Amino acid sequence: MAIGQPQGPGGYQYQLAFRSVGLVDGYPVMFQVTASTEYLGNPEVADVVQAFADTVHAAPEFVLVSGVRSTSYTETITAGA
Repeated sequence: MAIGQPQGPGGYQYQLAFRSVGLVDGYPVMFQVTASTEYLGNPEVADVVQAFADTVHAAPEFVLVSGVRSTSYTETITAGA
């Protein structure tokens, strides 16, 4: 099996986790948000995701637990000769 070179488009995926400050039966309510784009090099996407995270975190009812950005590429795999 031959693995090819990375091919586009690559993409970023942003994952944010929030929790409620208020408790339900003694536990916070957890929220998982995923945003993705194929515009790998456009810094405006990060600005939009950051604005969303800041907006939700600024609300007294929610706390940002974690946030990560990952990168993905595609590599075509072909049968060996």
